[in-house]
Amino acid sequence: MSVDDKLLSIFESLKQDLGEGFLATDIWDTANARPLVKSHDYNKNSKAISVFSESTRMLNKTLQESDYPRLGNYYLINLDNNNLVVVISIETFQQFILIDLSKVQMGILMSVALPNLLSSLAELDKAELTAESKAAKKPAENDSPKDTPEDEKSRKLRVPSAFREFIDALTGPTFFPPRT
Repeated sequence: MSVDDKLLSIFESLKQDLGEGFLATDIWDTANARPLVKSHDYNKNSKAISVFSESTRMLNKTLQESDYPRLGNYYLINLDNNNLVVVISIETFQQFILIDLSKVQMGILMSVALPNLLSSLAELDKAELTAESKAAKKPAENDSPKDTPEDEKSRKLRVPSAFREFIDALTGPTFFPPRT
């Protein structure tokens, strides 16, 4: 069974555990922010991966600079519309899950779905998952040429913009001073 098939199977189990409360999920390699599952049946929002990668990076940095313990395997984001985002961070991989709390009890999430998911992810062959991720990094021969330094700079500038959009969606408009 391929890594893609194993991850799709894990997603299906998660969907069964959460029932109608399951809205979306995706899993990606933190280093390159590329999804590890090729199916878009689970996540229609292409911005989510870069936004959650940046959020996790900033949260880790904030905890470290505040002399707090390191981030555990996951964190929760409670949204206005009775939705919840769970961001899982294990080794070099991250996953987000979008959940409708009006359709699933928090107890089911915390005592059934999340432990089942973490256990399934722990059972994945990390070497196989890492090889899959490295293969995703290598451009195919017919892909476009490598980014120029200007393209790389442009990409770095877009991430904070996406993060601002994400924070605004969670809290309303927020002032971020310009980066120097």
